[in-house]
Amino acid sequence: MTRRIAILRRLSRAALATILTAALLAPALAVAGSVGLSSVRGVTIPNFALPDNPVEVSDRYGFSFASGDFNGDGASDLATGVPYDALGSSQSIPGGSVFVQLGSAGAGLLAASPSLLVTDPHGAHFGWALAAADFNGDTIDDLAVGSPESTGSFGHERYGLVRVYYGSATPEVFGEAVNVSNIGVLQDSRTGFALAAGDFDGDGFADLAVASPGLNTNAGGIRIACGGASGLEDPGSVIDQDTPGVEGVREAHDLFGYSLAAGDFDGNGGDDLAVGVVNENQVGSVQVLFSTPSGIDPALDLLLSQDAVAGTGELNDQFGFALAAADFDGDGKDDLAIGSPGEALGLSNEITNTGMVVVVYGSTSATFDLARTQAWGQGGILSVDTAEAGDRFSAALAAGDFDADGYADLAIGQPEEDVTGMNDGALTVHMGGPNGFSQLRARFLAAGTDGLPGPIQPHSNYGFAAASGDFDADGSADLVIGAPFHNQDGTILDSGLAVILYGGLFSDGFEDAAPGYWSSAAP
Repeated sequence: MTRRIAILRRLSRAALATILTAALLAPALAVAGSVGLSSVRGVTIPNFALPDNPVEVSDRYGFSFASGDFNGDGASDLATGVPYDALGSSQSIPGGSVFVQLGSAGAGLLAASPSLLVTDPHGAHFGWALAAADFNGDTIDDLAVGSPESTGSFGHERYGLVRVYYGSATPEVFGEAVNVSNIGVLQDSRTGFALAAGDFDGDGFADLAVASPGLNTNAGGIRIACGGASGLEDPGSVIDQDTPGVEGVREAHDLFGYSLAAGDFDGNGGDDLAVGVVNENQVGSVQVLFSTPSGIDPALDLLLSQDAVAGTGELNDQFGFALAAADFDGDGKDDLAIGSPGEALGLSNEITNTGMVVVVYGSTSATFDLARTQAWGQGGILSVDTAEAGDRFSAALAAGDFDADGYADLAIGQPEEDVTGMNDGALTVHMGGPNGFSQLRARFLAAGTDGLPGPIQPHSNYGFAAASGDFDADGSADLVIGAPFHNQDGTILDSGLAVILYGGLFSDGFEDAAPGYWSSAAP
């Protein structure tokens, strides 16, 4: 059983546990003119010990990430979720926390001086989901934090809540946290399980989509809080598969809103919203809600099933488990990467839970250019790795222009990959281009191999989470990779770890054919 599914079972024994039970490196070659990875800029960031918050067993630092410029200095900062962090004087309250590390032009993340955001009194798994954007239009990014197990202010179990921390140029960076008012729905709704920020109404203020996948016996739903000069406003009505105009049927255990991603898929200037429905018909699907100048219009939606876009949907594929949106082919419209980590491959589907990623390309028709769809798993035509059971390729996705060539690139986590031990975890980066993705511009990355930073360790689940941001303000996106089950000092089990790979590492766009080498001088 995968570690991710085990987490879901512990999170929601009364509900989610019953619906995802089945499945919720080539040696480096010396090449003339190439350099190895040992000289690249990268850093390992272990879980932090602060005076009132020591590193503990099962903190799971690196479970989630969000990047944004929270202090307005021009460099991205990094928020890292630690949703199992125990708080309180006895360290007995499993409320969760979020660390924020500030970026700096030329230097990158200032790892030695994090700010700790503690949970609210009702919080539980605070930091499970994060999103960053400028919600109040002051040109400084703000941070939204989901706490899906929170009792909320009414005492309802697993009601869930979202807190927003507004950024500033002051030394404190964040002021007092603000609740997104009335965002919780009902007991067991798990509001804040997934978050996505985008300007859905095109007014220049970022808005926040908030998922409640536990709503209505895990049928799920989302709400959108619009941004404005005073920050996020009260959210609108719940959107789910029972909303007029939305394709599909609301059914228990579909998990509408398990994942979210925002992007302008039709090129009309407003962000659209992709919603993962990870257990639709026990296979999964993605519902895309398109925007208008008035915001998201549920009647302008598109249901993407695996049958319609890539192959045949099968039980426990978990199509829509992870999502990432960016312009991978540089045509001015965002594209959508869809993770299906439960996908089975082989002649008889004997390679279970190996995983697959599907990329659909944006189109002005608001239907995507499905004829250009690319889909691959491990061992496929675009892969640089071998398909193995249980790797869960595509369980995490992140997009960013790592080589600064104008095309977004895609990082794909495979957190159950066995590198030297069981479930070490790995990540593959594919470089975007005018025709999308190709095998020749991809690399398999694992901690502690080919000079990459981070100790390799069984069951650390490197690649469980990933994100991008320009932490050193050099114009190239940098990549952050989470290993939340890493054992610090070999004894503090599941305390967690993050690895930062700075964009200079990817400057050659993977033009060299050797997996562990690069064709340009390493920074």
